[in-house]
Amino acid sequence: MEGRGSPPTGEQVELTVIRLVALLSHSRRAVRASCIAALNSLLGPMRLVRGEFSPTVAGWAELARRTLKLADFQTILCNFCSDYDAIVRAAALRSLLQINDLSNDLLPQLRENYSLFVSMLKDFSEEVRELAMMIIWRIGVTPLDSTEPSPLEDDAFVKICGCVNDGDLHVRAAAFRLLGTFRKVSEQLLIQTLQKSVIQQHRGSTNVKQPGRIGQWKQRSIPSESTETTGDVDIDAPNTGPPTLVAVTETQLKTGTIGASVSFAGSAWSDFLPVDAQACGAFVHGLEDEYELVRNTAVDAMRELCLASQAFADKALFCFIDMFNDEMHSVRLNSVKSFRAIVNPPDDEQQVESDAMDTGSDEEASKRGGVIVDGLHRLRNILMVLHDADKAVRLEGHRMCSGVCVRNLQDLNVFINELMRNIRRHPDDLISVYECLRDVGRNHPKLIGKQVDRFFNLDPRFTVSEINMEDRAHIGNMILVFNAASEEEGSKSVDAMNSSYILGRVPTYAFRHYLYMRDQYPGCFPAIVSHFHLAQ
Repeated sequence: MEGRGSPPTGEQVELTVIRLVALLSHSRRAVRASCIAALNSLLGPMRLVRGEFSPTVAGWAELARRTLKLADFQTILCNFCSDYDAIVRAAALRSLLQINDLSNDLLPQLRENYSLFVSMLKDFSEEVRELAMMIIWRIGVTPLDSTEPSPLEDDAFVKICGCVNDGDLHVRAAAFRLLGTFRKVSEQLLIQTLQKSVIQQHRGSTNVKQPGRIGQWKQRSIPSESTETTGDVDIDAPNTGPPTLVAVTETQLKTGTIGASVSFAGSAWSDFLPVDAQACGAFVHGLEDEYELVRNTAVDAMRELCLASQAFADKALFCFIDMFNDEMHSVRLNSVKSFRAIVNPPDDEQQVESDAMDTGSDEEASKRGGVIVDGLHRLRNILMVLHDADKAVRLEGHRMCSGVCVRNLQDLNVFINELMRNIRRHPDDLISVYECLRDVGRNHPKLIGKQVDRFFNLDPRFTVSEINMEDRAHIGNMILVFNAASEEEGSKSVDAMNSSYILGRVPTYAFRHYLYMRDQYPGCFPAIVSHFHLAQ
C-alpha cells in the first residue's frame, strides 16, 4: 500500500470519480452537494494550489476527464438543477459556472437548457436565483464566434431586468451589476429601462446593436422639458399612425403581459409589437429602491451603459440629476461622479466636436465638450450639489460643473452667482471653486466678453474705481475674464492674444492684479504676455 503522501494513480482517480458519481443519488442533500463540489474540483478549472500552478493537480483533472467527460458532467449538473433541495440546486449552478469558465465549447449545450435557467429565476432560494441569473448573463454575452454576436443577448438582458424587482436586495444588486456589463443590446431595450411606458417596435424594423463607443462623444444638450410622448392607447381613435408609448398597469408589468385585453390583429397597428414588459423602467425601480446598496449599484450600471451607448446616455442624464437629491451621501457622490464621467470623457486627447447651435445671437457654448444645459430650472437642479452638506460631494460637484455649458447670459449669471455663493457658505472650497470658474470662463468666451463691464463695475459716465484685489468675488471675476480671453476666437497661441477683444476692454489696474493673482493661484490663470505695457 502506498504512503499517505503519495500522489494517486490513474486507477485511483478513476475509482474516485465513479464513487462520487454513484453518491450523487444519495438521499442526504449534504452528500449530493458535496459530491457535486468534489467532482467539480477534479474536473473543473481549479488549477492553483497555494497560489501556484500545480502540474500534479492538472494531471489529476486529465485523468478524471477520461472517466467523466466535461460534457457529460454538465448534463448531470443540468439534471441536478431540478433537484428538490435548494442547496443541491445551488451547488449544481455554481459548478456549471465554473466549468464554463474553463471552456466555451460547453456553451452550446448550456444554451439548450436556457429555458430551465429562466424558470429558476423564480426559485424560492435567493442563492439559486442569483446563480441562475449569472448563467443567463453568461449565455447572453458570450458570442457564438468571433464575428457573430450572441442571439440571446437581448433576451438575457430582459430576463435580468425582471430580477431588479426581486425580494432580496442582494439579488437586485447583482442584477444591476450584470446589466452594466451588456454592450450589444439594442438601443430600444436600453431606453425602455428608463421608461415605465412601453415603447412599441415595428415588426419590420431592425434592432441595430451599437458597440461601445467610449470617448466618441458629441456635445450633449439637456433640454428644459422632456419632449417624449406619454399616455394611453385610444383604440377608437382615428387611424393617424401608431402611438409611440403605451401605458400599462402594475399587474401587466409584474406578469409581463401587455395588450392581453387589446387585440391588434388585423388593425393598422398590427405591425407594431411592444417591448417585453420586464424591461420597463428597470433602472427607475433601481434608483427608487429603499436600500443604498441597490441604488448605488443601479447608478454604476447606468454609468457603464452610458459610456457604451450615446443614445442611452442622452436619456439617462436626467436620472443622474434626480439622484443629486438622494438622502445618502454615498449615492449623491456616486451620481455626481457618474454624471461627470459621462459629460467629461476621460480621454482628454479625444477631439470633441460640438453640435451646431442656432440661437439667433452670437451666444454659443464652448467647443471643449461637456453638456449643454437648456432651461434655468434644469440648471438649478444641477447646481444644488454645490450646497451639499458633504464636502466630498461639493468638490466633485465643482469638477462636474467644469463641463457644464449654458446658452444665454441669464443662465450664466445664475451659474456664476451660485459658485460665488458657494465660496461665502463654504470658504474651504475656495480653490476648488476657482478651478471651476477657470473652466467656466474657457467654456463661455463670448458670453463672458459681454460681461466685462459688469465684472469691473465699468461705466463710461464715471471714473474707473479700482477694486480691492483681496475681494474673493473680484478674484473669481478675474479668473473668468482672463480664461475667457485665452479661449477667445479659438486662439491657442499666446501671440494671438495681442489683439484680444476681451483684454482690450479690461481696465489697466486689472493687469497689475493679474500678476499678483497668478502667483497666488497659479493653476487658475493662463499665461499672458500682451497688454502689460498698459499696466506699467
